[in-house]
Amino acid sequence: MVWQERVKNLEFLVGMYEDGSYEPAHALLAGATGSGKSYTLHAIIFSLALHYSPDELELYLLDYKEGVEFQIYVTPDQLDKPDALNNLDPERILPHAKVISIESDAEFGLSVLESAIAEIESRAKVCKSVGASGIESYRKTTGKKLPRLLIVIDEYQQMYLEADSRLCDRLNDALEQIAKQGRSFGVHLLLGSQSPRVKDFRERIYEQMAVRMAMNMSRSTAAMLMADGNVDVVELLDRSGKLAYNDRLGEKVGNQIGQVAFINSEARRTAMQKILLTSSVRKYKRSSPTVVFNGIQPAQLKRNSELSAIVNCDRWLEHKDLNDQFLEEKDWQSLEKPCASWLGESMRIGRQVRTIFRRRPRNHLLIIGNAENEIFGMLEAMLIGFVHTCSPTNISFQIADLSLSEGEIAEIMPSFRDHLETIFDVSIGKRFANGDRKIVRAEVIWQQVIEEFDRRQAIRQADTDAMDFGKSLFFVFALGSLSQMDRFRPVTGRMGDEMSPDAKKLLEIASKGSELGIHIVLWLSDFKSFPQLFGGNRGALTHFDLRVAFKMGDRDSQDFLGEGIAKNLRDSQAYFTDASTPDTPEKFRPYAALQPAVVDTYAQALKQRR
Repeated sequence: MVWQERVKNLEFLVGMYEDGSYEPAHALLAGATGSGKSYTLHAIIFSLALHYSPDELELYLLDYKEGVEFQIYVTPDQLDKPDALNNLDPERILPHAKVISIESDAEFGLSVLESAIAEIESRAKVCKSVGASGIESYRKTTGKKLPRLLIVIDEYQQMYLEADSRLCDRLNDALEQIAKQGRSFGVHLLLGSQSPRVKDFRERIYEQMAVRMAMNMSRSTAAMLMADGNVDVVELLDRSGKLAYNDRLGEKVGNQIGQVAFINSEARRTAMQKILLTSSVRKYKRSSPTVVFNGIQPAQLKRNSELSAIVNCDRWLEHKDLNDQFLEEKDWQSLEKPCASWLGESMRIGRQVRTIFRRRPRNHLLIIGNAENEIFGMLEAMLIGFVHTCSPTNISFQIADLSLSEGEIAEIMPSFRDHLETIFDVSIGKRFANGDRKIVRAEVIWQQVIEEFDRRQAIRQADTDAMDFGKSLFFVFALGSLSQMDRFRPVTGRMGDEMSPDAKKLLEIASKGSELGIHIVLWLSDFKSFPQLFGGNRGALTHFDLRVAFKMGDRDSQDFLGEGIAKNLRDSQAYFTDASTPDTPEKFRPYAALQPAVVDTYAQALKQRR
C-alpha cells in the first residue's frame, strides 16, 4: 500500500542515532559509468514517492546528463516519443514533483536552488510565528503537515563546468545555505556524480553531506568521497548495483554494504502507475503546476500562463487595466503607450521573458543570430503576444521577411497575417512579390515605413508637444544578411565605405522613431553585419536598448551584451537584455514556431472579443 501515514522524517536521509548525537540531512552519491547510479536514484525516488504522500514530500529533480533519465516522471506512457515533453498531461506527472528538469542548465539549477532558499526563509518565518524552532516542532505545535523537500541533482558537476566564475560563486552560496539551514526546515539535498570532487565547488559544502553512498569506482574517486582510511571500501563494491551506504561523513565505522534494487524501465512504469492511481483515488490536487524544464528544446508558448490568462479576456484592456490585472510592471506609464509581449521561457524557475516597447528613446529590438527556426518562432510568439495585449486601434505591423529559409519558416509571417488580417493591419513583404498571397516586395514595406515616419516627424515639427501620432507601428525587419537587400549595403564614398542612403534613413528612424510610436525589430544573422550596415557608426547600437543574442563569439558578445556570456549558449538558448532593467541579461529558451492550427486558435480567441 502506498501513502500510509508515516513518521514525519524521510527515513532515507533523516534519522536520529540511538544516542541522539547526530541527524544527517544531505547525501552524496558517486559511482562510475555502469555502476548502477541511475538505478539507485530511481530506487530512492520511487521508494520515497511510494511511501510518502505529496503533502509529506515534495521533489525537485534535476538531471544534468545528456539524456532523458527523469522523463519517466513526466510522460511515463510515452517514453519512446521525442515530442511527448511538448504535450504534457498534468495528470500523468509524478504528483510529488514540484520541478522536473530533463536536461538542465546551470542558470536554471541556480534558480531552483534560490527558490528552495526562499522556501527555507518562508518556513523560518512561519515557524517563528508559532514559536517553533523547525519543521518537527512546528508539526507538534500546530498539528499541521509541512512537507519535506528533497532536491535531487544528478551529475551536479555539470553545473560548474558550464558556469563562469560569478555563476559558480552563486551556486556555491546557494548550496551552502541550503546545506547549513535546510535540515531544520525540512529541505534536503541529494547530489549524484561520477566524480564527486568538482573544480570550483566549495569544499565546506561537502562537510554538510553526512550521507555518503559509494558504488563501483576507482580508489582515487573513493578518496574524494569517503574519509581518510576508508578507501578500501571499493574492494567490496565488485559488481554493478552494489553500494556502500555511510551516514558518518564517510568514516569507516559507518559503512553498510548492500545491493540496490533492480528497478528497470518496466518496474519504473509499474511504480508510476501505482503512484498515479493512488493520486487519482485520493483526489490529490496540486497547489501549483509542476515546472517541467527541457534545456535542449524550444519553449512552448502554450505554457505561458501570463499570456494564457490574457487570451481568455473577453475584451482588450486599457493600458492601465492590463498592467494592474496581469503584468504588474513597475515601469509602466500609460502615456508611453506601452506594448508588451514575450520572447521565451526564462532559465529562472517559473518565469517567462517579457519585452515591453514604450514611446521613449531607443526602444527598438535588435536580434543577432543564425538560428532561424528559433528566431522566427520567437518573432511569431512576440506578434501573438502583441495582438492579445494591444487592441487593433493601438497597433499595426509592417513586416519585411528576407530570410532565405523555405517551407514552414517561410510561412510563419504570412500565416500570422492570414489569421489576423481581418482584425489588425498587417502587411507582408519578401524578396519577391506574390500577388496571390498578397505579398509585396520588401522595398514596398520599407517605403511605407519611411512615409509614416516622415508623416509623424512633420507632426512633431509642427508641435513639439504633440502626443497623438496614431497607432504603434512595428516594423519587423528580418534582414538576415545585408546581401538580401542591396539598398542597405555600404556604398563607396570619399572616405571609404559609407552608409547607404537607406541605411542612413533606418538610423534616423532608430534614433527618433520610438518616441513617435514606430518601433524597429531588426534581425541580423551575425554581429559584424551591424557595423557594416551603419558604416562603422559605433553609436548606432545605443539606439537599440532591447537586444537578443544567440550563440556568438566572445568579442561579439562583449560588444553586444557587455559581457562574453553568449559564447557558451547551447542550441535553443539566447540572452535578452533591456537597458532599462538592471537584472538583465537574462538567459532563456525562445518559443518554438507554432502550427497554423494553433495560430488560428489564438486568432479565434480575439474574434470573440468586444
